[in-house]
Amino acid sequence: MSTTWAVSATSWPSCPAPVERCCCWESRAWERPALLAAAAWQATAAGVRVLQTVGVQYRAQASYGALQQLLTSSPEVRSRAAGTPVLAAALDLNCGSAPGHDAVTDAVVSLIADLSHDVPTLLVLDDAQWLDAASAVVLGQAARRLVGTGAGMLCAARPRDESFFDYSGIALHELGPLSDAASEQLLACHFPTLAPRVRRRLMADAEGNPLALLELPTALTDSQRCASQALPHRLPLTERLQTAFASRIEGLPTATRHLLLVAALEGSGNLQVVRRAVADRSNLKYLAPAERARLVFVDDATGRLGFRHSLMRSAVVDLSTSDQRRSVHRALADAWIDVPEQRAWHLAQAAVEPDEKIAFLLEQVAEGSARRGDGPNAVAALLRAADLSAEPSEQARRLAKAAYCGANLTGDLREVPQPAGQRAARLPERRLAGRGRGHRRVPAQQLRRPRHRAPPAVRRDRARARALRSVRRDHARGAGHAADGVRARQK
Repeated sequence: MSTTWAVSATSWPSCPAPVERCCCWESRAWERPALLAAAAWQATAAGVRVLQTVGVQYRAQASYGALQQLLTSSPEVRSRAAGTPVLAAALDLNCGSAPGHDAVTDAVVSLIADLSHDVPTLLVLDDAQWLDAASAVVLGQAARRLVGTGAGMLCAARPRDESFFDYSGIALHELGPLSDAASEQLLACHFPTLAPRVRRRLMADAEGNPLALLELPTALTDSQRCASQALPHRLPLTERLQTAFASRIEGLPTATRHLLLVAALEGSGNLQVVRRAVADRSNLKYLAPAERARLVFVDDATGRLGFRHSLMRSAVVDLSTSDQRRSVHRALADAWIDVPEQRAWHLAQAAVEPDEKIAFLLEQVAEGSARRGDGPNAVAALLRAADLSAEPSEQARRLAKAAYCGANLTGDLREVPQPAGQRAARLPERRLAGRGRGHRRVPAQQLRRPRHRAPPAVRRDRARARALRSVRRDHARGAGHAADGVRARQK
């Protein structure tokens, strides 16, 4: 999702750094307000008069609505526009016959040129793709006639969106995402306490998006920021990020949004699996609106579906209901019938009640992951299996197994895994006994560490070790007794 930044400007005599050519930038849509605000602030600081207008989607049919906002933003400009009969009639400032577009364009160029004789003027247009037709035609023509007037125009619009504004003849420039070095510097400046691996994960998900880099860390807990708690598979979005991404999704047809949700939860981009999952209610032809909106793409070489930005996937999921997500997970479980691991995970995501069959499947997934050396996946599968266990004894066994895998495969001894219900509960605090005043209050888990029964293999190893120690101890005792007998005979 990107934005075209179009600038048509002449040299501004009183500006320290005049712009002498037309130029156009292409940038991310969520960067547009910040960049326009920075440009307007710098122009104002340089002594330039700034006139601004914004295209609004639901007001796109209002004739000359954007032009009226532009030319009535200050009392001085409004009074001069009201003194021009053509503009006064076009902007409904007084009664008069409706003028043609060419006459309005001439009047706008003449007014802006007069204003620029005293103070250089910059016209700033945001969301130009949503300008009403009359304003877009007039301002598009005016942009090419401002050369030599001491005025300029800066406009921003989403590329490939239908628009009445004519960009032909204006040079285009693309402002890409931030580099890795710039992204890391931005995070270090605003969130200096982020753990290195958390910073790398945020940079990977943000893909150089400045807004995402600033917003994603605020949605994490303190323990997640310092890496003492694992990050979720899908990072949560703040309200600002949801707004930035959701606007492109909410206007899509229902069938298209369902397909996007299936693709987002499937994760690998396998179109064959997506097709099987939606076979009962949709087909892949409904992806076309999302492709035209440049939200997703299909790689012709691999035949896989991908999201243009990883956070777009998160936005699609966030806009869905829990019932919709569970329904899609059940459909994906059926689509992955021949791949037990994928099937087990989707069944687990769709489950809301304890289910021993799904817990058993997840335990098998954990054993396979452990054989591959994938400790985090094994622990995650066992924890979810414990959550879905119907019997307390099975829950405790799987939880102990998860603790063992966490220590043995990942080397992470900082936390002992607990079932979801126990992890959410807060243990009561106790007061430590001590002398004097100022007794500390500490969590109960620091006083009473939970002890879990180790898996059978570990218990067997421990039994063999105890037996070996006993043999060595008896042997040492026998050797000591023999030495005492020798010393007695010598005496």
